[in-house]
Amino acid sequence: YAWNASYPISIPSLNKNIFYSFYPSIWPGIIFSLIGLFFIAYYCKNIVLKICCSILVPLILYIYAFFFSYIPSSDSGNVRGMFQIFNIKGVNSQIISYFEFPNYFNLNEVLHQLVGFDEKGVALISFILYGVLLGLFLYLFFFRLYNKKSNQIMPFLLIFIYFIGLFSFLNYQWAPQTLALVYFAILIYISTFMLAQPVRMEWNIIFILLFLPLLFTHAFFPVLFLFFFGILALRKRYLFPIFLVIVSCFLIWTVYHTMYHFELYVRTFEQSIRGLGLEYTQSVTSSFGRTSDLLDQIISFSNRVTIPLVWGIAALGILILFIKRKIDYTLISLALVGSLYLGVGIFYSILGLRATQILFIPLPVGFMFFISKWKKITMILIIVILILSVFGPMRTAYNFTQFQTDEEACGCNFLATN
Repeated sequence: YAWNASYPISIPSLNKNIFYSFYPSIWPGIIFSLIGLFFIAYYCKNIVLKICCSILVPLILYIYAFFFSYIPSSDSGNVRGMFQIFNIKGVNSQIISYFEFPNYFNLNEVLHQLVGFDEKGVALISFILYGVLLGLFLYLFFFRLYNKKSNQIMPFLLIFIYFIGLFSFLNYQWAPQTLALVYFAILIYISTFMLAQPVRMEWNIIFILLFLPLLFTHAFFPVLFLFFFGILALRKRYLFPIFLVIVSCFLIWTVYHTMYHFELYVRTFEQSIRGLGLEYTQSVTSSFGRTSDLLDQIISFSNRVTIPLVWGIAALGILILFIKRKIDYTLISLALVGSLYLGVGIFYSILGLRATQILFIPLPVGFMFFISKWKKITMILIIVILILSVFGPMRTAYNFTQFQTDEEACGCNFLATN
């Protein structure tokens, strides 16, 4: 109803806050939808229904994106312009360096050719698909780790905690990095099968065939996955041959890629190293920046409570479970990789806070400790967190303008075709 009453939203003027263009029922709608999904997943015994509830969580939290004629994105202008250039010039990184990882753009073209949609339609389908796949494979990953009678509520509960706690840091947009995160989630899920016992050759081939497109989608996620899988191979020696295969694939790709993009690597590194730790300090200072009015103060205060509360509870719980040696080895591996990613981000700012997307995968498991000790109190607290989570989308709608209007899209198309 809110969408029907206010679509399409655009930026009418620079001095008008876009927040007030949303029909007000969207905000209680998000709350009721999340609580409804939570109770359905909590009480139902059908695994398919639990999965359906879980994959809808990111779409509900980011529902404001569908109020714009174009999916909002910090890279919206660049990506749509490149969509046009792709159709004219093809994937040529000499024209735009962003084309150095062609898999994302090739998939866009496949969707364009199959369904006949323009960039607006492809953006919408991809945005939905990325959210669904990310929620699905993270759920399946947690289900593999905690498919026990005593922990039946954990898989879907961890999905809620992951997306709520990560809302301010999750790079969920129509962009290559989001697609790479989806590949990463699929690969760690398959890794749980390989970690349980030696698998047949067919599964090894599927595993390699999924790793290869990750190489051609993003620069850093293949490296992170190699670190993750290498830690697993240290414990399960039968994984070492397959680890050597994917390392060989990565080295071949790196040599080939460096031959064409060495100058770009050097230039990017030089630009990034100048801002040593700048992204982290800017994030902290902006979180405590001055607010403009009463509504802005309420939204800011709620987010400053909710996000640290979720991270604090999760971190405390995971620390206790780690001391008690009740943490799965796979989760420890992910935590180590995420921490390494976060540390490198101090020196290489282009990585930065995106490390939290991996670091936060194991942290929601910390809630398991509190559920086992104080289930009723913890469940009530989670319901409160669900209600307060609406202030995340409200903050984005209120305080950010990275939304592309039709006028901006026409400008991008003009530049791309001339």
